[in-house]
Amino acid sequence: IIRKADTVPNDTYYSIQWELKKIGMEKVWDTCKGSSNITVAVIDTGVDLNHEDLKDNLWINSNEICDNGKDDDNNGYIDDCYGWNFANSNNNPQDDDGHGTHVAGVIGAVTNNNKGVAGVNWNVKIMPVKVLGSNGGGSISDYINGIYYAVKNGAKVINSSLGFPDSCYAVPEPQSLKDAISYANNNGVLLVAAAGNYGCNNDITPFYPASIKLPNVIAVGSSSKTDTLSYFSNYGVKSVHILAPGEDIYSTYLSNSYESLDGTSMATPFVSGAAALLMACRNDLNYLQIKEQLLSSGDIFSNLNDKVISSGRLNVYNALTQPLKPVRPTGLSLSQNGNGVTITWQDNSNIETGFVLERNDGTQWQTIANLGQNQTSFTDSSLQYNKSYTYRVKAIYGN
Repeated sequence: IIRKADTVPNDTYYSIQWELKKIGMEKVWDTCKGSSNITVAVIDTGVDLNHEDLKDNLWINSNEICDNGKDDDNNGYIDDCYGWNFANSNNNPQDDDGHGTHVAGVIGAVTNNNKGVAGVNWNVKIMPVKVLGSNGGGSISDYINGIYYAVKNGAKVINSSLGFPDSCYAVPEPQSLKDAISYANNNGVLLVAAAGNYGCNNDITPFYPASIKLPNVIAVGSSSKTDTLSYFSNYGVKSVHILAPGEDIYSTYLSNSYESLDGTSMATPFVSGAAALLMACRNDLNYLQIKEQLLSSGDIFSNLNDKVISSGRLNVYNALTQPLKPVRPTGLSLSQNGNGVTITWQDNSNIETGFVLERNDGTQWQTIANLGQNQTSFTDSSLQYNKSYTYRVKAIYGN
């Protein structure tokens, strides 16, 4: 029997990129390497525009004539040939920190070029949108403007390896931020956001933008080499969707260098890169179905059941090859209702066609209700006195 070998790129540091093997990229690259027609906006500290392992995959505004002092494409920005710098209000999104360059390399470092590192996508366009300064800080208004810029200029995925607050305390959700992400959703753009690095439960103390409750948001936590939740990672069984590798991640850095970094910031671009890759090679799926595919096809680990919605860690090969299915409901709860109980749950799927509610009276599981799309509660009145019951709910897709 002759079998096709997995695709192993010749990049210098590929042997230490443990995470790409973990999420199945060698099998993915046999059939899908991404597409230069898909643009991912990196809203961050900027990107090193001259990096040897990035420059060939950077987005260029083809509707703008560079350095003529005019807004040729009438998008409100003069000479924005390579993105925009909102932190300094100019057309130079050059990274002066390193964080955004590292993120960009995970998504789409030039791969199989005998140098540097491999990216999730061999072919992709990375749009630098600088909203953070050299100290890693920035304003919410600059970030919001960055979202509008990315969407209006053709990005299909936005990577947000940033967020607030900077500790485990609750702050109000900014409506203007939600409006910007809703604008992205209305234009078919996924926003992939870091869950935060403070060990917080985002169900209790939200971390923005990851905790914005909109269909196009994917909140990403960090996993270790042994597929556990990273010690620093925020989590939340109702608010964090999936984990991806975020420890000892080797990627591009400033001045043609390479660095190893940790954080949910590093985990997030694996999911952004995977979303872009599926957009290139699973054209049977729309943007929300791609989200479902990423969340429902991860590798499941019991230690993650109470940590993230999907109970899993990203597996890009599964996402590329498995049939579409909805994400599991979470947050099942019971409340007394007269002589019965009302069961409620959180709908985490944008594609479900219904729900099946099952009950176990100590002897066997039985279906007690077949419910329609978007129904998230049911009252069970057919109970016997002094008897224990267990419930579970399943989301279904198709017939």
